Amino acid sequence: MARDRKRAKQRQQRRARAGSRAASTPRDRASEQPDDDALAAPDPLEHASADAVHEHVVRTDVVGNLVATEPHLEADIVFGMRAFELVEDRLATHLMSSWKAGRPSVRRPFGS
Repeated sequence: MARDRKRAKQRQQRRARAGSRAASTPRDRASEQPDDDALAAPDPLEHASADAVHEHVVRTDVVGNLVATEPHLEADIVFGMRAFELVEDRLATHLMSSWKAGRPSVRRPFGS
């Protein structure tokens, strides 16, 4: 949570700087140095962490609320979650084995 607050504050500061740049003249902006944060590559660990948070929110808030209000759908929801996981795992296995073998991961080349 502290990291999320820090990132939100950084975004807010970048927006404030962008707003002040918008108010300056084009000549002023030409002499400014680019913001290092704006040019930095996204942090893959932060992205994975955000994905985990989003998955948790979906499972607890969205799915939990759905099951609470529509309990008769529980079996269908579990089936859908398991089917999704199976298909996602099979796709990941196919992609990784194709790439490791140096062959395309698509079944047929595009345009054929």
